Amino acid sequence: MKKICFVVSSPATAQAFLKGPMQVLAQYYTIHLVVNAKNVEQIKQELSIEAVHVLPIERGINPIKDLFCLFAMIRFLHDKEFDALHSVSPKAGLMAM
Repeated sequence: MKKICFVVSSPATAQAFLKGPMQVLAQYYTIHLVVNAKNVEQIKQELSIEAVHVLPIERGINPIKDLFCLFAMIRFLHDKEFDALHSVSPKAGLMAM
C-alpha cells in the first residue's frame, strides 16, 4: 500500500485542518503524521491513523534546534521512502521541503 506523510509542527494543526482528509485518505493509503508532541497514542486515536512520528519541530526560530530537526527529518524521510509528502504549517513546510 502506498504511504503518505503529513508534517505539522503542532497536533492542533492536524486536528483542525487534516482530520477529515486523513481519514478519507486512510481508506486507500497508509497515513503517517510527523508532529512535535508527546501524546502519540491520543493523537492516533483522535485522527484514526496508523502511525504518528515525533520530531522536534519547534514553532519559533532557533538555528541550533532547527538544524538538528532538519537532519532528523532528512534521515526519517530517507528511511521511510514515502510516496507523497504534505506539510501544513510554515516551519513544518521548511523542514519537509
